[in-house]
Amino acid sequence: MRISWLSAEEIAAARAALTADGATWDSHFVPEFTLPPQPADSMILDWAGTLEHVARAERVSQVVRELGLDEARRRFGAAPAAIEAATLAAAAHEGDALGLPEVLGVLERPIDNYVFYAPFLELAISLGKRDLDRTIPAYEQFVTAYAYALDRVPHGAERIGAVKDGLADFYVSAGRTERAEALFEQRHDEDQGDVAVALSASRAFLAAGVVSHAVRWLGVGAARASALGREEPSPEAAGEARVRAQAPQLSDRGVASATGEAWTLTVVVGVACGSTMARPSESAARCRATSARAWCLLRTCWVPCSTTTTSTTSMWPPSRARWPQLRCGSA
Repeated sequence: MRISWLSAEEIAAARAALTADGATWDSHFVPEFTLPPQPADSMILDWAGTLEHVARAERVSQVVRELGLDEARRRFGAAPAAIEAATLAAAAHEGDALGLPEVLGVLERPIDNYVFYAPFLELAISLGKRDLDRTIPAYEQFVTAYAYALDRVPHGAERIGAVKDGLADFYVSAGRTERAEALFEQRHDEDQGDVAVALSASRAFLAAGVVSHAVRWLGVGAARASALGREEPSPEAAGEARVRAQAPQLSDRGVASATGEAWTLTVVVGVACGSTMARPSESAARCRATSARAWCLLRTCWVPCSTTTTSTTSMWPPSRARWPQLRCGSA
């Protein structure tokens, strides 16, 4: 598991400096961290921050290797540094001994700009599904602290945007639709030069089966692409042109869900508002002939009538010879 933004070369240089002249990891903590001199030819810009980050991670790793995880937890479980908590959590994860409290402990400590937080955010989501009242506030507090810490760090804006996008996705999967919409709107306003946020929002809502929101965000992306003078996002660019989901999950705003079989959500374009089609092949022909965008379920077409687009090829599942009639209506 990757836990640091530092490169292999930076870590190797820091290790060499920290162990020069027979020094050990612990010898640099007396009890506060003491810094070895920086060689004249060193390419490390943040000497103090980089070496302390590496030293704290290495001394935890050494105890895990030599004395075991339990002893490392006893010694460093209350340590204030995020990299020490991250190293312990990574070791616990490797030994299938990781729980939600230890993951949240990484996120709750003061932000370390060199810690790679992505795997711990993913673990918080996967381990915290049954304790959302605890996990969501912890994620929110982390995002706030992370944004404050990286506000003026080089490339900090991109990293802040990434964790905000992750929180918005988490809101969707946790059923916090209003919060997700608000955060995606904020991110879309912040990222004026791209359609990535709109496509991410559409993909997240698709995966959760919230069809109308997915449709709306694809339309938002199309409008942004048009304003930027780009071609509108194709189904492939949207990330997942076909998403398998159970029919009850796709019952958003009156989508028929009479059967329990898996349905396929498919992006097609150009279906006239209010039209009715008998077969997918016919719908594809009408898609190419008209100018509105439709999201077609096997039984329902969602048509945001205000959105125009260029035509594209429809992708229908070929496994059935006959299909039920499709109904089209506004999303």
